[in-house]
Amino acid sequence: MTHDTFIDEKIKVWAFFDDTPSKGTTIFPLAISWRRRLIKIERLVFASSRRDGLTKVVDLVCTGEGANYVLEYNTDTYNWKLKKVTGKE
Repeated sequence: MTHDTFIDEKIKVWAFFDDTPSKGTTIFPLAISWRRRLIKIERLVFASSRRDGLTKVVDLVCTGEGANYVLEYNTDTYNWKLKKVTGKE
């Protein structure tokens, strides 16, 4: 059984932006800074985008350091949020 923790906090993210998209996304997170911890992202599992009014929001599911992290990127404000952390079995 996995344990989901809903966070919804602003975070800092180191990411690679590629102008030649592959697999439907151009954003590849490398690491996140959350609660004074630097967490290295091992791989991008899933990416999707949605509209919130006129704002495009990109949702990314990443894996790293024993957990899955759901990140949200606002393309208008360039802000990142950590939405959820899910432990891996």
